[in-house]
Amino acid sequence: MCKIAQTIPHYFTLLIKGTLSKLPVLILCCLLPVLSVSYVAAQNFSELHPQELLPQLKASKPDTNRISLQIKMGKYHLYKPGEFKNDLDSALSFFNEALQLSIKLGENDWKYKAITMIGTYYFEAGDKKRFIQSFMDVIAYYHNTGDKQKEGKAWHELAKLYENTISDAEMQDRLDYYQHARSLFLQTNDQINANDALRGIAGIQMRRKQFDIAEKELQEVLAQYQKLGYNILHPTYEMLQYLEYDRGNYNRSIAYCLKALENMKVHGDTGWSAHFYGSIAKSYFTNGKFEEALEWQRKAATVEHPNFPDVCGQIQILLRLDRLEEARRVLESVLKQESTITYDQRVYLYRISGLYYTKANQYEVALSYYKKLLAMDLKNNYHSEAIHNPVLLMCYTEMADIYQRSGNLDEAGKYFNNAEILVKNSITPVQPGMLVTLYSGLYKYLLARGDYRGAIKNLERRDELKDSIFTANKDKQIAELHVQYQTTQKELAIKELHSKEVAQKAQLDKVSLQKNITIGGIVLLLLLSGIGYKSYRAKQKTNLQLLAKQQQINRQNATLQHLLKEKDWLLKEVHHRVKNNLHTVICLLEAQARNLENDALEAVENSQNRIYAMSLIHEKLYQSDDIKTIDMAEYIPELMESLKDSFGVAKQIKFKLNIDPVELTLSQAIPLGLILNEAVTNSIKYAFPDNRNGEISIFMKNDHDLITLQIMDDGIGMPAFDQEVEPESMGLRLIKGLSEDIDAAISFQVEQGTSITIVFKADALNDVAGFSESREKEVEFA
Repeated sequence: MCKIAQTIPHYFTLLIKGTLSKLPVLILCCLLPVLSVSYVAAQNFSELHPQELLPQLKASKPDTNRISLQIKMGKYHLYKPGEFKNDLDSALSFFNEALQLSIKLGENDWKYKAITMIGTYYFEAGDKKRFIQSFMDVIAYYHNTGDKQKEGKAWHELAKLYENTISDAEMQDRLDYYQHARSLFLQTNDQINANDALRGIAGIQMRRKQFDIAEKELQEVLAQYQKLGYNILHPTYEMLQYLEYDRGNYNRSIAYCLKALENMKVHGDTGWSAHFYGSIAKSYFTNGKFEEALEWQRKAATVEHPNFPDVCGQIQILLRLDRLEEARRVLESVLKQESTITYDQRVYLYRISGLYYTKANQYEVALSYYKKLLAMDLKNNYHSEAIHNPVLLMCYTEMADIYQRSGNLDEAGKYFNNAEILVKNSITPVQPGMLVTLYSGLYKYLLARGDYRGAIKNLERRDELKDSIFTANKDKQIAELHVQYQTTQKELAIKELHSKEVAQKAQLDKVSLQKNITIGGIVLLLLLSGIGYKSYRAKQKTNLQLLAKQQQINRQNATLQHLLKEKDWLLKEVHHRVKNNLHTVICLLEAQARNLENDALEAVENSQNRIYAMSLIHEKLYQSDDIKTIDMAEYIPELMESLKDSFGVAKQIKFKLNIDPVELTLSQAIPLGLILNEAVTNSIKYAFPDNRNGEISIFMKNDHDLITLQIMDDGIGMPAFDQEVEPESMGLRLIKGLSEDIDAAISFQVEQGTSITIVFKADALNDVAGFSESREKEVEFA
């Protein structure tokens, strides 16, 4: 089922704009858009999913949702590409079901939506009378209810669908429909739809060849769109390019196509690119610029989703350029798709195949494709004569031409006769270019038959049509150009006689001037060569200097990198030696402790633990790749394990740790390790008397570089003391002193156990100064 394209007017004007030598090929240019599936129909079809709709429809209740589903199913069958009578019958059945249910439910809006779709069905079925009547019923309803917006849309849809108008009366009806729609849209302040209606009016003026009026209206549409900030302008540019094409202004037609492509690029719509590429190709083709036409037609055929006609159009241009081998390669690639293409595409394929094999003098193969085309029963599948008659007429005429070339005049006569009957009985006007081709063929055929009177008659018909194609105005223009050319030639001859002597003198002066210029040029060239060579040498010298400097910088960088690595190794070695020295001190204290008792022994053990806390930090530093910071999430658990082993309380006291991954510098890590050692040691010794079981919890949190350390036990708690006064306990004094060294705030809580909270900011300076400061503290605490 062919869907008449609603956005492409004037399909056949190509025939009356070209030269007679181009007519057979131009006929195909006109045919291709006529067979295109409409953009609107294809768009609607792509949005439907019948596999999902049908189960929903079966499960639906008799309400407005069911009506909506019935209309969607009807649209699927109506707009289905390549559908036949059974598809149309299915569409009508769903629309009628929707209509009956909406009447039963008293849903008038849905009722008239269903009637609108029934009217669209009649349009597709070719029943013009019922199509118009259905829309008139819808229009009357919205008019009576005062809904101007919906009434305007109904008029607008009726005008758009009523595309295939032929007579003046039908075009006037369609013009009235658009004017009604525009008037109602203006009353409801719907300027966008009002502009769309004005664009439709301009299209009718173009059909009537009233180009000045149409151009004025289309320019008004553009101005209104731009005033409203509406940037989808390419449909209007498209009509302007058709208008200029019909006028014969091919350069302006191409300019509007380019504007349309630019506009589409702005708002990201490339769906019409192939169409505009093809239109540019058509303008170049009609103007006789076949190479340029081929370039643009190839662009149209190589977009992401090329139209099938664009690929066929590429073949026809190659045939016009006599590039048969290229045409054959493209045709073979298209023929591979024969089993998967649609009905409309098959028409293109058989048509272009017939043209190719005729051009290649393979008449039998060409005839086989034309016969396939005739077997497609175009009259029953295309309800409009404006579509199937051109196809059949070209098919009959070209088959007759093939039979005549091969010497089979009887068969040629049959197909010429079929073509004449088709022309005689056609209700729609036959395009002049097709008639020229027919009468030219009949002239040759009757001449071969010896019917000279009939041959002359068809020759006169052909010449008469030539005059209609090449209008008197064009003949006048050609004549004026001829007279102007002759006059100019005579004037030039007279001037040439009077200026011969002057010309000879000028020639001598010119030779002399050329000689002087040549000598001057040689001198200038030598000077420039010298300057250039000097500049080259200077540049070469500069480049060598820059290269040497760059090499020196690279060597210095390599040296610095080496020194940096040496510095890191030295620092690691320092930490390793410090750790070993501290370990030696621990061993000496351990040996000394064997000979001590009571307070002296306790002092030595405390010193051992404090030194181990510092030693562990240095061990972590020389083992780590980063020698500037300590990861407390690794350090604290290892320190706690050491204290548990030292005091042998692993079974008595449970340690609960929750440590964020905090990186601290040496200047903060050592004081913090000593604080942890003092606090945990005090808890182990005094919080759990009589081997009581208990728990020590340590939490360290990092909140945007503000670090909180909390040490808690659930023991008996330390005696209360004034936190503002210097404590008597050596351990508490040590904890407070170390907190002050890292600028930390410290607080004690002695209810239900003991809790020590320390809050400080992380030190951002990971440098040698921190290391030096920490070394001084190690010595002090040791």
